[in-house]
Amino acid sequence: MLTSPVITKYLIGRFAWYLFLTSIVLFFILLVSGTFGTLQKFKSIHIQSEDFWLLVVLKIPYLFNEISAIIGFISTILFLGHLSIHNELIVMVSNGIPVWRIFAIPIFISFIFGVVIITVINPLGAYSMREYEKLEAKLDNSPLHNNLIIFKTDIFFSEKYQDTDRIIKLKSINITKKSISDITILSVNAKNELIQRIDSSFVELDNNQFRLYSPLVTTTSESSKLNELYLPTNLSIDNLRQRLISQEMVSIWGLPELIDKLGSFGVPILDYQIYFFKQLFKPLATLAMALLACWFVKFDNRNNSGVKDKAVVVIAGISTYFILEISLRILAYGGLAPIFSVLLPISLIILIGNFVILHFHES
Repeated sequence: MLTSPVITKYLIGRFAWYLFLTSIVLFFILLVSGTFGTLQKFKSIHIQSEDFWLLVVLKIPYLFNEISAIIGFISTILFLGHLSIHNELIVMVSNGIPVWRIFAIPIFISFIFGVVIITVINPLGAYSMREYEKLEAKLDNSPLHNNLIIFKTDIFFSEKYQDTDRIIKLKSINITKKSISDITILSVNAKNELIQRIDSSFVELDNNQFRLYSPLVTTTSESSKLNELYLPTNLSIDNLRQRLISQEMVSIWGLPELIDKLGSFGVPILDYQIYFFKQLFKPLATLAMALLACWFVKFDNRNNSGVKDKAVVVIAGISTYFILEISLRILAYGGLAPIFSVLLPISLIILIGNFVILHFHES
């Protein structure tokens, strides 16, 4: 009879092969879908072939990160299906190997796979998304969406209004009230010469105009204090929010600092927190999806309908993953702390999975 270390090595090798195979297949699926998506998006713009393929490739690390939990699920389904079809699963269990030891192989390796995702793929995906945004703006001849510069105490950004360039500094933004506090607006001409400076402690931004209260207006020749000033602009509160760097463009290591800064400026941070905890608990999510795959194991392969049966299982697993995504957002937007909103659905899958494994062990 084969020893346990030999069987363990065999199972690890077999699952690693399916994990690699699934990753390669889904990588090429992302490549093909990205190709058609880029063709559709830039169909009215002539771009060089190297730029086209760079656009396609730059999005893949981020997308691969997003589907990593599904990769763990599909790999486990294929792994257990192989053992079942070839009667290896029933033989090992009949010879005294606990079923939990067999399930532990894909579960543990999926957890390690999740760790690799957040330590390697996540930072790579954040970098590639930033480069994608730069290249897209270059090809569209449009300004970068994420052009706000955030320091410890201030936010800086710029706009071009008619023939005037403006550099704007502010302390905080209230998205709900559409207000800004402690703003400074520097206006320069085409020669980069300062023509006007406006300082105000409180500003409302609505209908594409600044409403500045008690502003101090300084020009090259004089300085005056006004009761109120309306200043037309191309900006809006929604536009400012869109100019903030999106969470997908920041690695998991930089997100906590960004969240603290945005929170101190009064910017809504819930979406950033949800994304951060999703990335932080990625190893648990991949583990949970591998555990979910164990629910569908069959010891008797006589009723196994092959590809059709596996397709149904994969669809069920992907549906469960999307339900998990929806439920965590419902919990977070419903007022539950983001960390618990992400953890609760994952924990539920893990708890039910442990119950299923215990049932297999007892039977």
